[in-house]
Amino acid sequence: MYQFNQLESSPDNIGSDIQGSIDRSLQKIASDEKRLINSDMKQVVLRPTIILVSDLIQVSNGKPITSDVFATSDNKAACELARNESKSFTPSYDGNVVLISDGFAGTKGEINSNNRDKLMEYWKCWFESRLITEIDIGAKGIDLGAL
Repeated sequence: MYQFNQLESSPDNIGSDIQGSIDRSLQKIASDEKRLINSDMKQVVLRPTIILVSDLIQVSNGKPITSDVFATSDNKAACELARNESKSFTPSYDGNVVLISDGFAGTKGEINSNNRDKLMEYWKCWFESRLITEIDIGAKGIDLGAL
């Protein structure tokens, strides 16, 4: 809702809802797979790839996720934060999902290496809570032609 409100007032910094978009994507994939059958009347098994073009600096309700992640003591604590946030989540899709993300921590402000590592660990653990274990988080451009 924060993002929609920002569109009305200051659309230059609307933030992002990465977690919500990933969860909705996984629900859609699960729904599609249940409805797909091949010519032999067998269910089709999807091998989806989610391409996420984001700096992975999520903003929810006006608060960047980095506030909580950077306040953790180390990478392990950042991972625990992600797992704790995901305790009540029940995966809707249990197949193999590949996630490719671009622009990690590519923000206007500088992020020191310690906080960058904690943020990376947070996202890896959060994606794993969604059963996404094949993760490529990079800061280079995504070559869509190579996918």
